Amino acid sequence: SSSSSRRRRRRIVFIVSKKQLCRVACFFCALLLLFGDATATKGNNGETTTVENNDDDIGATTRDAKRSKIYAEKVKSMFEHAFDGYKTFAFPGDELKPVSKSKTNSLQELGANAGDRKYFDEEYDGVAMSLIESLSTLAVVGNTTEFTKSVDWLSKHWPERLERNHRNMRVNVFEANIRILGGLLSGHVLAGGNVGVRKWSKIMHEEISTSPSFDSVCVGNVGEEGMYKNGEKREYDGSLLQMARTFGEMLLKSFDEDSANKINRKEKKTNLPYGWVNLEHGPVTDKPNTNVAAIGTLVLEFGTLSRLTGDKRFEEKAKEAMIDLWSRRNVRTNLLGSIINVETGEWIDSVGGIGANGDSFYEYALKSYVMFGDAEYLEIFLPAYKAVMKYYHKSSGWFTDAEMNTGNDRHHQLTALQKFWPGLQAVIGDVDRARSSQTLMMNVWVKYGMSPERYMITEDILHSTERGYHLRPELSESTSFLYKATRDKRYLRDGRIIVEDLIKHSKVPGGFTSVTDALTKKKGDHMPSYFLSETLKYLYLLFTDFQFFKVDGSSGDNQATSKEVVFTTEGHLLPAYRTCPYIRDEANNIENVVEKRLREVGIRLGFFAKEDIEGEYELSRGSDNNEDEREEGESLLSNFDEPEVQIIEANEDDKRDKTPEEREKARKIREAVLNHIQEQQQRILKKRKDEQKRLEDQQLQEEKAKLELEAFQKSVPYSHQFLYRDDIRKRFKKTKGTDSSCHVLDENTDHSCTMIAECGVDAKSCAQRVCDSHLGSCV
Repeated sequence: SSSSSRRRRRRIVFIVSKKQLCRVACFFCALLLLFGDATATKGNNGETTTVENNDDDIGATTRDAKRSKIYAEKVKSMFEHAFDGYKTFAFPGDELKPVSKSKTNSLQELGANAGDRKYFDEEYDGVAMSLIESLSTLAVVGNTTEFTKSVDWLSKHWPERLERNHRNMRVNVFEANIRILGGLLSGHVLAGGNVGVRKWSKIMHEEISTSPSFDSVCVGNVGEEGMYKNGEKREYDGSLLQMARTFGEMLLKSFDEDSANKINRKEKKTNLPYGWVNLEHGPVTDKPNTNVAAIGTLVLEFGTLSRLTGDKRFEEKAKEAMIDLWSRRNVRTNLLGSIINVETGEWIDSVGGIGANGDSFYEYALKSYVMFGDAEYLEIFLPAYKAVMKYYHKSSGWFTDAEMNTGNDRHHQLTALQKFWPGLQAVIGDVDRARSSQTLMMNVWVKYGMSPERYMITEDILHSTERGYHLRPELSESTSFLYKATRDKRYLRDGRIIVEDLIKHSKVPGGFTSVTDALTKKKGDHMPSYFLSETLKYLYLLFTDFQFFKVDGSSGDNQATSKEVVFTTEGHLLPAYRTCPYIRDEANNIENVVEKRLREVGIRLGFFAKEDIEGEYELSRGSDNNEDEREEGESLLSNFDEPEVQIIEANEDDKRDKTPEEREKARKIREAVLNHIQEQQQRILKKRKDEQKRLEDQQLQEEKAKLELEAFQKSVPYSHQFLYRDDIRKRFKKTKGTDSSCHVLDENTDHSCTMIAECGVDAKSCAQRVCDSHLGSCV
């Protein structure tokens, strides 16, 4: 359809009671009477003259800019507080425990379960993982001093620390790739800028005789000047790229075939990597089951390593794995499962989704095309995206999981890792559905003051065990991308709420900590490294002028005028790549390659119109100069007291161009709606505070009752204490009335048992009977 047909205005009708309708109507009428459509003045002839006044628009823009600047500085100070806490209490360990002000060397623990603990290296003392993760954020916030110090320390100490710790050490390939390898590569790119990237890549390419000519590798614009500013050395030495290559060689072993399998003639039937690797010896074959996200989340880091060093093995292996994995989908539904055996290619769990175990596969299918321009990745992403929106996405805006072979729903829940999806939708133009889902996700944040790990949609409650908040970035990421795509101020407001809640619930003297329960707000003692690399970075970018998209204007040099970078799933910035030589348009400008490829994806999916690409893209983004083209309603932040919203297609009269007076009137109505929503939001926040206080009081009462019960139980003879266990008390009630005051029958009439819970209470001694494992009966 033509682009004009896509520019449909929408009206939001609030379904409310007559009493509420009267109140709202009176409120809006009072505003219109107070301000009017314009400023009326008396002319010399006594007639009333209408003079348009745009001072409100100018003032509002200025206020928003000042407020964003304040919050950008606030987020920057949050990062400095967190980074200083890590440097003071945990460096050079992996991650900070901010409450106890200590460290945890967690690289070998990431992705592990209880059974893996026996393989942990007790002598492992960390590889400064949080420092590596902080490099890209230090660059984004402009802290050249700490960035340079960090690079210098890594150059001097990290190779020796890796050499000392890697022997017989098992790591999760996915976690090590996105945190360590991605952090080192991003740090290298940002340290050297365009000049440094070209210089050290050329040197690396010359070292590998089989690599293609460096002149055929065009790296996108990452900024002409690097962040490394050492007055003594003056020039970045490319050491981070050397370290990345060394570490990448270790991770590449995950694709190797195990020597024991070869001896036993057990052939590996796939091109998929093992999920775990011993950094010295090779793949961990006793763990052949790997999740979809882990297999698909290698291309950006491995591909960048190949492009910058000339060693094509990394990119080839990662690409083969993604293509092999996609070939194992159900071809009818185009859905994947979540867990697959990398030796046989058989699905272990056929239920998939966009949350844990699947999320970054879809993210990297898109970003791999955006980074490299390889159409094979695009042909994976397009059907995968359509399948997600057909089977996982619901008309309400929520997402579920689904069985790959049937498409039937599973797991009606909102998980923390699902919340990246609206941001992905925003950059390819699927803005309306992204808005809907982000609003629901933000509602949950407002309800709890954070994003719980797992929220049960149907029951409207937290999951019984996964109810904490681990400082995850996904909602901040989507909010930031949606604002850059639409310039809608509601996302600035969402960001401010997130910032204030993080400070309120997670900030401690030692840094920022996770929360173990979103209801009670009980604090944990862990600051994940991704809080430094992602959460705070996306919040900072939300309030600053950093461009995700194309910048107007151009220069006469041979580079695009705006940053051509792609964010990894860990929030690290890596460059996009071009085909040399650079191609110029009729105006002698070089188009931003990231912008171009994202627009191509949107066109293929029908979100942008071919015949009016630029205009439609600007409409979808909602530029500042065309506020009258935006949707005229605002979604509420919370489900509390939320009126039902009905979307109605505009009639023909609404499609005509508005006069200046009509636009001014519409602007004031929108402003009144925004003020009304802000008032309602304040009521919601107050209700949340009251609920929080009630829960705290309830918790205090429960703790008091528990202490009283413990004190009472200590005064009771030991043999009688079993009577105060919940399970025993319930069974005691069932047998009350027998001759004994404490008699509880055994579970089985023949007194057989396998556990103590099947045994009752002795009638004479009132002592708990136990299960004798040799006799198999209660005694």
